Amino acid sequence: KIIVQNRIKEKPRVYLKTNRSDSLIRVFFGIPIMILFATPIFVVTLTVFPGSLGAWFATMCALIPFFSVGAVLAVPALFRLKLIDEAEKYYRIMNDKLYMNVEDIAMLANENKELVEKNLRKLIERGNFPQGHLDASGQCFMLSNDIYKEYLELEEQKKNQKLIEDKKNIEIKNKFLLEVPEGRQYVLSIKEMHLGIKLEPMSSKLDKLETVLAAIFDRVEKEPKELKKLDKLMRYYLPTTVKLIKTYSDFDNVISPGDDIINTKREIELTV
Repeated sequence: KIIVQNRIKEKPRVYLKTNRSDSLIRVFFGIPIMILFATPIFVVTLTVFPGSLGAWFATMCALIPFFSVGAVLAVPALFRLKLIDEAEKYYRIMNDKLYMNVEDIAMLANENKELVEKNLRKLIERGNFPQGHLDASGQCFMLSNDIYKEYLELEEQKKNQKLIEDKKNIEIKNKFLLEVPEGRQYVLSIKEMHLGIKLEPMSSKLDKLETVLAAIFDRVEKEPKELKKLDKLMRYYLPTTVKLIKTYSDFDNVISPGDDIINTKREIELTV
């Protein structure tokens, strides 16, 4: 019962205000004043102007201020009334929706998108849409403060997400600056040890290994985001491979190797 009573007490949400009375009063007084003084201006211009420029100018100085008062009253009021008509049209097009793309409104109104956006901004400024808002890009029109609040929260989330992504990208870039040169140093070490290894199949295996590693680091330089896939390669495979090749190179320099050295060299060949 209390909830129902509170809801009854709540003021109904107003999304459109179309107060025409002030503009109609201005038009009601302004147009007759314009007509009243436009008539003698026209008559005097036709009759007096060809004969006496001074008399025509004196008459104009007396009549034009009154005509201008009527114009100042009526003309802006007519534009406001036309703008209110546009507001009612846009509101009907939205058909109880609380937000809609400006482009869709323009299409249904058979108007230019830029014109609709301009009209909406004027209507929001004039208070015809008391809770109206346009998004930052002017692409979406919102009728409700609640919807606009949700939009701002979403934009804040996007902003925070972008900051997180930027931070990750910086971390990746920093890691890239450290790990890619380190990886190329491993490749250089393998090439240096390869110079003293001529026997097959080890020499061919090292040729292929160098080619594959060079291709990997070339790709990472072009796409730093791929760096996260190199963790195991950098932490385990490359250091282990270099140690194995170093052991192989040392054993390869033994003049009279025993069975244990020969077997170890074969295992390293298979591992590489």
